[in-house]
Amino acid sequence: MNYKDYKNKKINGVTEVIKVGGAYAFASKRYNIETGVAETPEIEAVDTKILNDRKTELQDEIISIDDILLDIKNLEEVK
Repeated sequence: MNYKDYKNKKINGVTEVIKVGGAYAFASKRYNIETGVAETPEIEAVDTKILNDRKTELQDEIISIDDILLDIKNLEEVK
């Protein structure tokens, strides 16, 4: 699952997070290309640890980008 697409797919009713036993999964609608008939949804496990780790990684990257932009802004003010 491409996490960036999740929100739009959810809004359009194509994908949702479901509970399977004690775990979670993405359930994505699928259709037969030739007939357009709905098929069994594609199920993909969701690992909350991986999501939280990725979130932390992206937050750290944003902090670094903010530092770079601040340095550039400070250099522009020196002119």
